[in-house]
Amino acid sequence: MPRPSESDLSLLKRLQSGDRTAVADLYDRHFDHLYSLVVNLVDGEQRTAEEIVQETLLTAIRSAKRFHGQSSIYIWLCSIAYQKLVEHHRPREHKHTVSGPDVHATDAAVDTRWAVNLALEKLPPDYRQVLVLKYVEGMSIQEVAEIIHRSPKATDDLLTRARQALQSHLAEVQEG
Repeated sequence: MPRPSESDLSLLKRLQSGDRTAVADLYDRHFDHLYSLVVNLVDGEQRTAEEIVQETLLTAIRSAKRFHGQSSIYIWLCSIAYQKLVEHHRPREHKHTVSGPDVHATDAAVDTRWAVNLALEKLPPDYRQVLVLKYVEGMSIQEVAEIIHRSPKATDDLLTRARQALQSHLAEVQEG
């Protein structure tokens, strides 16, 4: 697992000491990337994503003294955000979309994105989450495992089941 950078360790020490400028630095450094992740995981619901990211940052600030820098600050924030997502989870089915630049997208690319989005909608939330963390965010199995509080083996198994379910649903979408 990647170790925290020197700038992460410096920021962490500043947060732990109560340095108010560290709070602004944490926000400036991580808000956009964290928001991008969360908005994907809440199916584009911007208000929900903003609330979860704000709650995540507040929790991080309040619990900074308990974080010992075992991972990067971003992975720590993702772990907190994951817990906030679990708390925020609604019993209804969520629509999930994969977003990305499509200014010059071909019809095939649009059709593929549409098919993937429809297939993702049919997946359980834990499957969607590991797929987004791994393939949209580009995280390693170890990083995903840390975020969802599972072992790397259990995470890899979950990811395998999620990929199989996605492939099955993709086949249904493309046939129908």
